[in-house]
Amino acid sequence: MLISEKQAVQACEELGLGHSSFYSDPGKDGIIMMWGHMGYASAVRISLTGGYREEPLYEDNLNERLEEDPDADYIYPGDVIPGSVYLTMCPGDLTLAMSHYEEISRCLAGVLPAPAEEQYPNQDEAFFENLISGNGEVFAVTADGYTNSPGWIGFQELLRQNVLANWMQGDLSILSVTPADLNGDGKLECCVAASDGGSEVRIILSEQNGAVFAYLINYAEGYAPDAEGNLICSTPYGHFRNRLIFDGEQAFLLSLPSA
Repeated sequence: MLISEKQAVQACEELGLGHSSFYSDPGKDGIIMMWGHMGYASAVRISLTGGYREEPLYEDNLNERLEEDPDADYIYPGDVIPGSVYLTMCPGDLTLAMSHYEEISRCLAGVLPAPAEEQYPNQDEAFFENLISGNGEVFAVTADGYTNSPGWIGFQELLRQNVLANWMQGDLSILSVTPADLNGDGKLECCVAASDGGSEVRIILSEQNGAVFAYLINYAEGYAPDAEGNLICSTPYGHFRNRLIFDGEQAFLLSLPSA
C-alpha cells in the first residue's frame, strides 16, 4: 500500500519481498525497496507517479568488493540518497501504526518524551523480581516477528526450551534484569536479557491495567535500554536505535534515525 492524497492505495497486485527492506526517499513521492541476498543487491524506487512505477536505482555485487576488503558491506540506499532511512515494517494485522501514529511521528522527528519521575508498577520496587522468581503469569507476544507468541504463560515456563522460539538449544538462563521507562509515562518497564548458552533474547515486561505483558525480541546482539528509553542494538556494523511501540497484546520495534 502507498499513500496518495492522504488515502491508502493498493500499489500493485503482487510485490516480491523476499530478502527485501524499505527506505524513505526524501523529496520524492514514493519509497525505495532494497533487495539483498548472498552478496548481490539492488534497489528500486517505487512510486505512483503516472500510475504504479518502478525505477531501478543501482545494483551491487558485494562478493567482488569482499575480495579486496574483508570489511566491505552492502551499499544501502542511505549511502546513495542523502536522508534516506530504513522504514520499519510490521505485520499487517497490527493496528499500532495507526493508533500510535502521533507518538511514532514524534519519535521519528527526534522528539522523545520528556523524562518523568519513574515509579515501579504499584510503587513496588520488587514487582518485577517477584514476578520473575514467582513464575508470575504474563501475556507473551512477539515484538519483532522472529519469536513465538505463547500468550498467557508463567514467566518461568516462558524460559523453557523452544517455548519462546523454536531455535533454542536448551532452557533460557537470565543474564540481566534492567528496569527502564520505555514509553515516557513514568512507569517502569523491565528489560530481561536471557540466553540459551549461545544466542540471546530480550523479554520486555510491562504492567498495564493489572496485567503483565511480555514483548519478545530475538536478536543475537540483543537490545539494551538507554537513558531516553530507546533500545540500542549493537552490531559489528554500528549501534542502531529502536523504540518499542506497545499497547496490550500488540508491539513492534520502530527503527529510529541515527542520532
